[in-house]
Amino acid sequence: MNSSAWRLSWWLIRAQFHSRRTATALSMLAIALGVALGYAIHLINDAALADFSQAMKSVQGEPDAVITPQDSAGRVPLALINELAQDEAVALIAPVIETRVRIGHTSGELTVRLIGLDVFSAGLLMPDLLPRQGASI
Repeated sequence: MNSSAWRLSWWLIRAQFHSRRTATALSMLAIALGVALGYAIHLINDAALADFSQAMKSVQGEPDAVITPQDSAGRVPLALINELAQDEAVALIAPVIETRVRIGHTSGELTVRLIGLDVFSAGLLMPDLLPRQGASI
């Protein structure tokens, strides 16, 4: 934009402000409030997502490592689990068995994800799953 265009723009803005001061000031205030409101909504959304993420991590637990089977039978050798459990660097092992099960014999067959876990060791890894004394349902 050249110098004369800047001068013309500035002259028009100044003329608008001088002729309708209240309307121009209220318009500027409305724009500023709109921007502030949009930014506040963005901050609230980020805080809500962070709280939800923290709650999910608290309930699900946060493992440092996951061991999955490499063979087609889907088994992790028990000797490996025992060896890891005896290692001093490993604080806790919480075995989880996961499979898919088909329910029904007709064309309306349903596949369900079935998860089994050791509740005693899982309670140490995911303390929010344990019942609290004096808590009501």
